[in-house]
Amino acid sequence: MDSVKRLLNEHIAIIFADYGLVITCLFIGFTVGWLFKTFIVDRKSDKLINDRIRDKDLQINDLKQIVYEKLNVEIHQIDPGLFKRLKKFFKKSVKGLKIKNS
Repeated sequence: MDSVKRLLNEHIAIIFADYGLVITCLFIGFTVGWLFKTFIVDRKSDKLINDRIRDKDLQINDLKQIVYEKLNVEIHQIDPGLFKRLKKFFKKSVKGLKIKNS
């Protein structure tokens, strides 16, 4: 067992003597890349995602207000087909206005 340990230690020492600088550069490169991604790139993407979510929330609140004004219906929870139905409703109302005006 001691001979295996000694051989292993010798081989590890030889590897670090020959490739120590390469291993160190790889380790430092991975660490710097991870830190860059974590603190710089992800911060910008999180900021963009939060901006998009805020814009969508504002848009949803505007749609709720429009629906409440037009139909006198208050929406508490959004179902998956709501936006399609709203789109159809407003398209029909716009088509109706165009036909009446012409």
